[in-house]
Parts: sequence; C-alpha cells; structure tokens
Amino acid sequence: MDQKFPTGTSGKLRACRPDKQFDLRMLKSLWLQLIPGKPIMVLLFVFVLIANPARSDEGMWLLPRIGAYNMEDIQSLGGKMSAEEIFSNDDASLSDAVVNVGNVGSGSVVSANGLVLTNHHVIYDHIQRVSTAENDYLTDGYWASSFDGEIPAAGLTVTFLKKIIDVTDEVQKEIASRRERGERVSMLTIGRDIASAYTADTDSQGFLSNHYQGGKYYLYIYEVFKDVRLVGFPPSSIGKFGGDEDNFRWPRHTGDFGFIRVYADNEGQPADYSPDNVPYVPDRYLEINAGGINELDFSMVLGYPGSSQRYLTASQVEDLMKVTHPGRIAARKRRLDIIREEMQASDEVRLKYASKYFNASNGMQLSQGQLEQLRRHDVPEIKRAEEKQFMDWVDEDPVRKKKYGEVLTMIRESVEEKRPTAYAHHLLNEALLMGTEIYVAGIRANVFYRNLDEDISQAELAEVVSGFSGRQSGFYEDYHPPADRRVVAAMMELVSDELPREHQPDIIHYADSAFAGNYMEFAAYMFENSFLTCPERFARFISNPRLEAMEGDPVIRYSVSIYDKAIELRDINRELSEGERAGSRLYMEAIREKSEGDRMYPDANFTMRMSYGKVLGYSPRDAVNYHHITSLSGVMEKEDPEHDDFVVPDDLLSLYHEQQFGPYGDDGRMPVNFITDNDITGGNSGSPVIGANGQLKGLAFDGNWESLAGDVVFFPELNRAIHVDIRYVLFVTDKFAGASNIMNELVIIN
Repeated sequence: MDQKFPTGTSGKLRACRPDKQFDLRMLKSLWLQLIPGKPIMVLLFVFVLIANPARSDEGMWLLPRIGAYNMEDIQSLGGKMSAEEIFSNDDASLSDAVVNVGNVGSGSVVSANGLVLTNHHVIYDHIQRVSTAENDYLTDGYWASSFDGEIPAAGLTVTFLKKIIDVTDEVQKEIASRRERGERVSMLTIGRDIASAYTADTDSQGFLSNHYQGGKYYLYIYEVFKDVRLVGFPPSSIGKFGGDEDNFRWPRHTGDFGFIRVYADNEGQPADYSPDNVPYVPDRYLEINAGGINELDFSMVLGYPGSSQRYLTASQVEDLMKVTHPGRIAARKRRLDIIREEMQASDEVRLKYASKYFNASNGMQLSQGQLEQLRRHDVPEIKRAEEKQFMDWVDEDPVRKKKYGEVLTMIRESVEEKRPTAYAHHLLNEALLMGTEIYVAGIRANVFYRNLDEDISQAELAEVVSGFSGRQSGFYEDYHPPADRRVVAAMMELVSDELPREHQPDIIHYADSAFAGNYMEFAAYMFENSFLTCPERFARFISNPRLEAMEGDPVIRYSVSIYDKAIELRDINRELSEGERAGSRLYMEAIREKSEGDRMYPDANFTMRMSYGKVLGYSPRDAVNYHHITSLSGVMEKEDPEHDDFVVPDDLLSLYHEQQFGPYGDDGRMPVNFITDNDITGGNSGSPVIGANGQLKGLAFDGNWESLAGDVVFFPELNRAIHVDIRYVLFVTDKFAGASNIMNELVIIN
C-alpha cells in the first residue's frame, strides 16, 4: 500500500438503527422478483447504499468534520474519546502522534524521544539501500543498541500535521477574481499563494487539498523532518513473511513493522542530517495497550490513505477493467518474471532489485485482485443501479433535470471515445516509461544535451555537468544492465503486439526495419553502443562531455522516441477527456446536493483521515469462516525452509517451541495479526490501530483479497484491514531481538 505525498476491511452487515429496520429475507425476495437474474450481492449492496449511505465502518473521514458527523457512531461502537482528543488545531491530540513516512505510508510516534513505529515494507527501500553483502540487513534485520548505532536513512522524511484550515471561501473568491480578470485559473498557483500567506516566516509547509471535485478546500500545514534514522527492524523472514504468496491474503502471519527515529536541531526544528542533531521531542506520542484483542472491539485507524475512487460512474469503472488493470498486469508480469530470474541467480542483483521487485509486484497483485473483485461483484452493474436511483432523483425536479440531466451521458461518451488512446498511453507508460530503467537515463541525458548546447558560462557548465554526473552515478548503484536489457526487449515486443502502429513510438518501427523485429538484438545493440549503459563508459564521457559524443546515442534516441509518443497520446487524451472532467465535477456537485451537503466522505488523496470500525472475522465464500486473529502457530504451519517466503529464523523457532512468549502471549498462544472492518487503502500502511481509550493496539499493513475493489466500492461483509498485533511487535522486539533500549522507551499498559 504505497503513495506520493503531497501532490493515496468488513464482515456482517451492521445492525440497522431503530428508524431503519427492515427484513433482509423480505428484501431478497422482493429484489429477486423485481429483477430476476441479478446477483443478490449487487442488489443487497444497492439497497444498503440507498438506505444508509454512510455506514459507520465505511469512510475515510476528514478530521475537521468528525465532531459533527462521526462521534455518535464512534461512541456507539465503544470509542471513549472525544472529537477534540482525536483531532484539534489548538491542543495536543492523537493526530499529532500520527505521521506520514517517506511520502509513501503512515506511522505513529511511540516515545518522547521521537521514536516512530511503521511498517517494514514502508521503509524497505531504505533498508535495501543501506544493505550490502557484508551487512545484509534485508536478510538479518538490524537493532541499534544506542542512539549512536542508528543508521541515517538518506532521503527518508517524516511529516507531522500541524493544522487543517478551511480555506474554501478564499479559494473560490480567488478563482472568481481571476476569471473576471480573464486570467487562466491555475490551482497550483492559487494553492502556492494561499499556503505562502499562512506559512510565512515559519519552517512549515502548506498544501492546498481539493475535496469533492472543488466543493471544499482545506489547507494542510506540515512540518517535514529530513534527518530520519533506522533504529530497529526484524529480518525479512519476519517482516515480509509470506511474501508474494500471502500478499493481500487472510490469514496472514507477518511481522510487518520497524522503528525509525526523527531527529531535529537543538531548538527542535526540522534540519538536514547532522551528527549534532538530537532526537525530536514530539507534542504527543501514543501509549501502547498490550491488553489483547477481542472480536467486536472498537478500532480506529488514523493515517494517510492514498487514493480512492468511490464516486466513479459505471463507464469509468469499465475503463478500469478494460484499460488500467489489463495494461498494468501484462507489462509487470513480463518484467517481474525476468527480474525474478536475475535475482535468483545472484545475491548482488537480489540486493539491488529487492525493493524494485516488491513495489512492482505489489502493484501488479493489487491490479489483479481489483480486476477479479470488480468482475466477481459486477461493480458496473452496481454503479448502473446507483445511477438509476440518481436519475430518478434528478427527474423529480425540473431545475435539477436541466442542470444534471445529461451529466452521465457526458461522462460515458467521453470515456468511450478516448478508450483506445487511453489504453495506448497507459500501456506505453507501464511498459517503456516505468518498465525500463534505461529510459530514465536517456531522458536525463537528453536534458543534459540541451543544456550543453546552450551558450552558458564555464561556471554554469560545471554545475550542469556535476548535477548530471551525480544523478547518473546514483542510477548505477542499484542497476543491473543485463536484466534491463532483457526487460527492454520484452517491453518493446509487448507494445508492438498490443498497440496499433500509429500508437507505437518510432523506435519500435526502427527496430522492426533495422533488426527485422528482433527486439533482443536491438536491445543488445543499444546497450553495447551507448555511453549510458555502462558506468565505465559514462565516466569516460563525463570527464570530457562533448555534443558529438551524444548525437545519435541509441539510448537517448530510444528514450526521446518513447517520450514524444507518450506526450502525443497524453495530449489527445486530455482533449478527449474534457467531457469526462466537466461531467465528473458536475456529478460530484449533484451527489453532494443529493446527500444534503457534507455528510459524505471525499475520496482519499493522501491527507490524514480517520476510519472506525471493529475487530471482526468474515466469511469469503460458502462454508468458509475466517477468525479475527492469527498466532505464531500459523507461522510454524506455513514454515518451509525451501521456500524463500516461508523461512522461519532459528531463534523464532526456539522461542516458539519453548513457549517463551513472556507477557505478550495469550493463553499459550502468541498473537501475530488481526483484522478489522476499518476502511483503508494504499498509504495507510503503518497507520496506528487505536483502541477505545486512544491507545495503540496494532498497525495496519494490508487489506484482504476480497477487499481489493474497495477503492471503488466498499463491501461491509467482505472488506477487511489486516494489522500487526502490537503484542507481536513487542514480542519480536523484546524476546527475539533483545532490544531492551527500545522497550525502555515505550509506555506499555496491559
């Protein structure tokens, strides 16, 4: 569950409130009579959506609104906190202890010394970067015994939310003013200007967030800390136990956690790395509740969900099923097969590509799961039934009919018209722009070429050369040319097979004519004749950079050709998408009007949100019932020394067989993971799971397979969030790692 920042679960149906009682058996019978042949799952979902559009276990809610909209539900589920204890702009609250980690995930501050608990997979990139053959932290894990032993994680940031300010009126006035003056409306410029006004003379950063397609604007004020250090994390055999095979599956048995620490200058302010920096003293940190997990316990998740699309129309959902997911799956599967072979053949390549493989594989599995669930539940049919209800409401009022009567047609016609070029653009991005690493080097070199061609001073030239050299040297650190050469050939073949000639970049046509369509031969030629594919050749070039040495370079030609075609397709899609964009804004306006304002949650966009629910098992299919919690016994049942994803460390085996669980065990069992019906998505990885009294009980790290359509539609009987039980975190940290220094920082309540 990963995202960029700033710019991205269920069981039985909840008992209805007294004013919304109905007989489900009668409902099933009625729907089956009215619409024969429709899947009962679809029909039940539509009815529940209409009858109760904001179930208490659905929604990633805006923090400033929870006092007005959510506290009654939270308290009815057992939550004992007030709205101000969860979030406050003025006083210390739980949200002050929740952080964004690395612009990809979430975390929680768990000590007065700036110690942060997050997922192993959220910091996996940084573990990989500091790992070497001599110090293989991916395999062995790492536990610093003191502050001095903590490892600087270059590029890793931790971001604290300081305030959320409603600036809707200011933004809308500024938009109107610019239109009156005949100026182009740039939300980027407006956001920057408003943020600057609120953060002037401070170290804070402002981010303007658009909710409800422009219906609401909030300014989020952040403090971003850049000196972050790796403190302690288990080996991948614990932190990634189950690997690809268990990914998005329940039951899980994964210790997906790690500790990092935030450092500040002597005045407690954000600062670049320095050995003189000191551990940050936070406004608030979370106490840990090791008292255990019971079914139906209250659970709240605070974090940074990345992206959801709950308000798509049927035609837009069909676009996901026909454009987005097929292209991603096709490209990533071919690429991953090649990389896996290269990693298995060499430990050096394994260390270089571990994070790249994980990220690409996670995205592919997410697409596979979402596509399967969208088909299984016939989500387009759910959306069409929803749209039928919407149009009935529109037709009831002549004013509404005039304003909204054509909105669904606008969206559908635009989506269908652009679908061929949308697929081409998406596949080109997945296969050649993001799929081949050398593409980045070629584009970077082309920028350097243009700078070199300018009439610039020697000082400016030296700066340009230094920048290019530094970036390219970093590129080679985790690069294996033989693997990328194979990927280039495979991706070119995919694009050639899948796209019509007019949607292919010219480099495909060149390879077809000059190499008779043998893309492996073309890739070999390109890699052997470019100064960019070999660190030694690059070093010789950069010692005396000349324009003529770059002209005709095959990698530069390859990358520019791909870039040009991608821009061409992007521009076509933008023009064809105008009806969809305008229609989507109008559709959201109508939905808000129908929902009587803001008593609905906006789509996730990597701003901090709150979701609430309960610990709950589920039944995914006939005769299968899943319990709400797993234990270390399940790890041992899965153990397979011959399978990389299911290796169990010897020390963990010993602790299990000797039943050395300390105070963290529960009646002879060592809890590992649990599930709740909280509404989460990518970006929530590492989010704290908070119990009824505001204490930490676990951390989110995944969703179940049946929930993977959840970004589009939430099924309360199936969607589950998967969490690491805090007792397993404590057990591994204390008994397995012996990290008493970390344990001594934590405030633990039983």
